[in-house]
Order: sequence, then C-alpha cells, then structure tokens
Amino acid sequence: SKIGSAWSSLLSGILVFLTGAFSNTFLFAIPPALLNMINVGSYPTRLEGEHTGKKFSPREAVATMARETLACVRNSGLRGLFVESAALQATGKVVKDYLQPLIVVVLATWTMSGPLATLDATRRSAFLLALAYFMLNLIAAWASRHSHRFDAIERRSFPWLWACVVMVGVLLAGGSALRGILPGATGVAVLGFFLLVLVENIWRPLFLDRLDEVADSTYGAAILSVEAQFGSLGIMICAPIIGIIADHAGLPGIGVFVVAMAVTTGILCTRRKRAQASPNHARQQTTG
Repeated sequence: SKIGSAWSSLLSGILVFLTGAFSNTFLFAIPPALLNMINVGSYPTRLEGEHTGKKFSPREAVATMARETLACVRNSGLRGLFVESAALQATGKVVKDYLQPLIVVVLATWTMSGPLATLDATRRSAFLLALAYFMLNLIAAWASRHSHRFDAIERRSFPWLWACVVMVGVLLAGGSALRGILPGATGVAVLGFFLLVLVENIWRPLFLDRLDEVADSTYGAAILSVEAQFGSLGIMICAPIIGIIADHAGLPGIGVFVVAMAVTTGILCTRRKRAQASPNHARQQTTG
C-alpha cells in the first residue's frame, strides 16, 4: 500500500510538472478509479461469505454494530489497544497538517539556487511535494515491512512506542521554537515529522497482531470497524484542541501537547501491559 502511495505521489508530481496545474491531477485520477470499480465488480461471489438468504435490514445492521461495539468496549484488552490506536491516529492525522508546510519550507530553501530556481512556483512545488511524499511513503513502507523486528521491544512494559512519540513532540516544539534563531532548527522539526511517520507504520502491523491475541479473529472486520470509530472519535476530540493551541502558541504549543498526550497514553499502556501479565489476568483469559 505504501509503495503504491509512493509511486502515486511521484506520478502526480510528474503530471503537475508537465501540465503546470494541480487541478489536472483530479482529472487524471478518474480513469484508475473507474477501472477499480470494474475490478471490485468482478470479484467472485465466494468472497461475499456465506449467503443466509436474509434481506439486508438497516435496523438489524445498526443493532448488530451497537452490540459488537459494546462487546469490544467491555473487553479490557481491546479497550486499551483502541485507546492507544486512537491517540496515535489523532496525533498523526491532526499534527501532520501543521507540519507539512515545514517540509516545503525546508525543501524550498534548497532550491533557491540552481535549475529549480528558474521554474514557476507551481512546478517547483510539484517537484518538492512529489519528492517529499515519495520519500515519506518509502520510509512508511520500510517501517511496515520491518515492524516484526520491533515486536519484542514493543512487548516490554516500558512504552517505547510512546517514548518515540515524546521525542516527536520534543523535536517539533524545540525545532519550531528556535526557527530564525538557530540555523537548521526547521529541519529539526521536520525530522520529528519523519519520526512520526516511522512510528505510525511500525505500530500499525504490531497493533493488528495484538488484536488477534486478545480477540476472536472471526470477528476481525467488526473489531476493526469499532477501532476505526475510536480513531475518528480521537481525531474529533483532538482537532479543535490542537487548533486552539496552534492559534495561541503555534507549533511549539502543538509539540508540548504531543508530549503530554504521549506521556499520558504511555502510562496507560504500561498499566495495561502489567495487568495482562498478571497471573490472575492470565487465568481469566484461559478460562474465557
């Protein structure tokens, strides 16, 4: 998926560079979207699962989803994982919107002289963004591919994942606060952005592995649906908070918020792991 996104970013940049307009990328996206609709329509019926002969009922679907959501929330192991996932999703998806302009700023300083300096703003931006997101997605692909190497580290009681997110907040707060004062400070903040992408993509495969350990994989689709709801809720809560902080304290304030969220979630994560490691919890899981 990430490798596909990397090539997509590069191809989009080439299209904008050749046409001189960002709007054309939306038009070029229509043909592959239509082809994918045909692809999905050609799936064999056996992928739909067992057919019961019942007609679809919106009321039954809502009732089933509510019942499965409650069951997931009552499971302490799942609940803890959902909270971690929601916190990381909120941090990543909301904070990235404020960090992305920094990438353009850093890359733009490297192109103030040389061949790119003669290009118009649109083509120069296309080149910079394509290069940046190509590299980011390659980093994400590498992290996902090698996430199993971090399995033993993540299982330890010390929350290494959230220690890395704390570092993201420190780099963001320190780098953005020292912009214009210390040479290369903006690059430090951008380094935090890259570290955040790395952590997100190391965590996601490990998270899916943890779900299989604490829940019945037969209900995987329902569990992931509930997890997506938690993620959306986390984003919905954090987005206005981070927006207010950005208005009053700028990027340094956002960095401090990331540190505070990471420390809080890390403490909860440590408690969850210790509880799961206790003999009583192990006996309860075995009995269940």
